[in-house]
This record gives sequence, structure tokens and C-alpha cells, in this order.
Amino acid sequence: SARGALRGASGGAQSVPGGGLGGSVSKPMIKYLEAHQGSARYMVAAVGSSTAGSLALESGRNVVDMGGFTGSDPSPSLSRLESLLSSGQLHYVLLSSGQGGSGTSGFGGSSSATRARDSWIESHGKVVKVSGETGTGMTLYHLSSTE
Repeated sequence: SARGALRGASGGAQSVPGGGLGGSVSKPMIKYLEAHQGSARYMVAAVGSSTAGSLALESGRNVVDMGGFTGSDPSPSLSRLESLLSSGQLHYVLLSSGQGGSGTSGFGGSSSATRARDSWIESHGKVVKVSGETGTGMTLYHLSSTE
């Protein structure tokens, strides 16, 4: 069940799709992720509680909240993220475009741990272009458990 899958998600305005600090998530993006989740436990990992919360609310699916409210918390760790990917529990990660090594992981900035995690995602993931997805400032990465 998706209930309780996103622990600590903010309520109120932060749960409104496209609201808050995380950026908007389009309907085409949500539909793509729903259609491609397969047997993975989590539909996607996304930076910031606002974005992750919007995705979970819109889809009713399990979503990994990376970085907490502002996106600057180094949780989950890179090793935990690698574990989710290698075990096939997760295949997709949604990052704010251009964040990675640039140090702009979210409203609260980033730490070396979040920059390292995001750079790893960018170097190991394959960018997915979603039809109908325009100008949201987000990039979707597919990471295979076989890579």
C-alpha cells in the first residue's frame, strides 16, 4: 500500500502538486513513471519533500524522498540508494536539472554528500526524455540494477 510510504512529507501547501520548493511535476511525467514502475517497490526517488510528496499524492505510489524538505539532507545516503537500485526496488531518480556537482541541490543548498550522490546519479543514470514534459526544471534518470 502507498499509505505511509512517504514518511515525513509536509502537509498544507507543500503537498499541492507543483507547489513548494521542489518544482512542478507534470502529468506526463507521473503517467510515465506509473507505466514504467514495473515490479519496483518505489516508483521514483525525488529531491525535496514537496516534489516527492506531490508525486506520492498524485500517483498513490511509494516514492523515496531524497534530501528532506529543502533537498540538502544527505538522506538516503549514496550506499542506501545504490542498495535500492541494485536490488531492483528503485529504477528512476528525478533531480532538479543541473544540480549534481554544481552544488545547488535545493533551497537549503547542498553538502558534499548530496553533491556526490547527485553526481553519481548523473554519471550512472540514463536521461529519460518524457513526451509532453516541458520546462519543469527537472531531469529524470533511469538506473538499471545491472549497471
